[in-house]
Amino acid sequence: MGCYSGQSYGAANWSKRIGAWGDAPEIVTVHGIFADKYPQLSQLNLDLGVMTHLPELLEFLQTEDANTYDYLSVRARFKQHLGNRIVWRGTMLTDAEAASVRNEGVASNLLNGVRQAESAIQYVEDALLSAYCSELAELHFHGENPASPFVSVSYHEDVAIAVGRHFGKFSPGAKQKQFHVLKMSVPEIDLIHYTDHAIRAPSKLKSMMERGAMLYVAVDDRVSAHPWDREVESFLLYKADAAEIVDISRPAVRESSWNGNVPR
Repeated sequence: MGCYSGQSYGAANWSKRIGAWGDAPEIVTVHGIFADKYPQLSQLNLDLGVMTHLPELLEFLQTEDANTYDYLSVRARFKQHLGNRIVWRGTMLTDAEAASVRNEGVASNLLNGVRQAESAIQYVEDALLSAYCSELAELHFHGENPASPFVSVSYHEDVAIAVGRHFGKFSPGAKQKQFHVLKMSVPEIDLIHYTDHAIRAPSKLKSMMERGAMLYVAVDDRVSAHPWDREVESFLLYKADAAEIVDISRPAVRESSWNGNVPR
């Protein structure tokens, strides 16, 4: 985060004020409050996890003397304050890939691209820093970004199984792989989800959320319904570290399904 201007990145991605319209007065956003009150922490604008949890950070800073710490110390204290969360990810892996995940963690497409790029810095600037965060999330949602910086996870094991098995069928070399479920304990501060103040939900998903559409999943004889919220899908930026992987299993699933309707 120290390599780029947090102030410039924040100005490009996060609105400080919502302009007046008709009789409606100008409104200072949560980012405007943060920018005005804590300019010394502007580098945190570059951290999508922190920005996702910005309302919680502002509440946390009311009990802290932010002027005593630099932005990295504030982030570390806030990370400890939020704690960890168990999340799940379903994926197709060969035995060699499963061993690699145990040793190296789960990498995003962007991180895999960085490893192969002639200039890692140029690759990150082009693929990540030159794009708006909400646009990156929309491309990821539709599976249209070969350089996506996000790793999708779910709070629900059955959602991870049903969705992972469905999309796993289309992964390269899927016929030579077996379905695995990753159980991870990750810092809450690293979990990115859609909010009104930071990364906005894609238009299609927002429409489903507004009309109360449910995600129905079935794993063998277990059927469950979930609102389209952060618990169905959140994101990790760049990767999940090997130390965060609690377990890698190969569940004996006969059949599974996921869609917007009641499974039949």
